[in-house]
Order: sequence, then C-alpha cells, then structure tokens
Amino acid sequence: MFKNPQTVILPAAAPIDARWQADFLTRSAPLLASLETARGPDARLALKRRAGAARVACRWYPEPMDSPDLKAPQQYINRELSFLEFNQRVLDQAFDESVPLLERLKFLCISCSNLDEFFEIRVAGLKQLQELGGAQLAADGMSIPEQLTAIHDRATRLVADQYRCLNSLAAARARP
Repeated sequence: MFKNPQTVILPAAAPIDARWQADFLTRSAPLLASLETARGPDARLALKRRAGAARVACRWYPEPMDSPDLKAPQQYINRELSFLEFNQRVLDQAFDESVPLLERLKFLCISCSNLDEFFEIRVAGLKQLQELGGAQLAADGMSIPEQLTAIHDRATRLVADQYRCLNSLAAARARP
C-alpha cells in the first residue's frame, strides 16, 4: 500500500549516540565535500559531436562515452520472448520447495493462465499481421515468421516445464 511520506506518522526516534555521530561525520565529510564540488557548472553534461556519433563528457568519467545507437536491433529484446521468459520466472516460483505447496500450485496456475492469454492476444495478433501481409520487423529486428518460430520453440519448453511442475506438485501432495 502506498503511504504519503509527508503525512505518514513515524515512530519516535532517539538521537544517534554522540560517538557514532562523530564517526559518521568524519567518514562522510569527504563525500559531502565532493558532492558540493560537483554542484558547480563543471558538473553539467557536455554533449560533443565527433564523427557523427554523440559523445558525452562528464567530470565523473574522464573519457567520453559513446551514446548507444537506439535504432540498432541488438539494443532490444523481443517483446514476445521477453514475456515468455517472465512467465518462466513465475513458473520457477512453483518449483521452489521453500514456498508452501498451495502457493506453488497458485504460481503454476498463474503461469498457465498467462500463457493462455499470451496465445489468445499476442500470438493471435502476430498471426493476423502475417495474414494481412505485414512485413514489418520488431524492434529487435525479427520478422513475424521468425517471432512465431521462436515463440513456438520457447512455449513448447515452457509447457513441458508446466507439466513437469504439475507432476512434481502431485507427487509432493501424495507424500505424507
């Protein structure tokens, strides 16, 4: 639940012990001094153009850094495959034996429900684009047929893991 930090009532607190406070002030003095220095005009970022690429110079980084090419496909992860990986992480919670059995079953159900919705909405949308002759590439450079093939491969492994999880949960339930 979100609590407004301006209106929340904090518990009463005692002041820090004097010897700890002195130690803190001694250790933090150099850091605070560097922050005060950084607030000057030299702390602002300077953008330089070199050979058509943006270079960022900053007092904290002596060497200018190349800014990434935001149109390069290797900068992106496929949206659909990323969702399947997220769904695998949900399923991994169902395999975690430190989680109570009923909670593990809930994670398995969430994973199954997510996968159903994924095929009903996202894969159906990709297939519809393919039928309409859409040749656009995803941000990561994958074509629609490539995405569908990758989704098929990843979803097949995910469903196999779901069945393996269901069988392990049933076996765990059967144990006394």
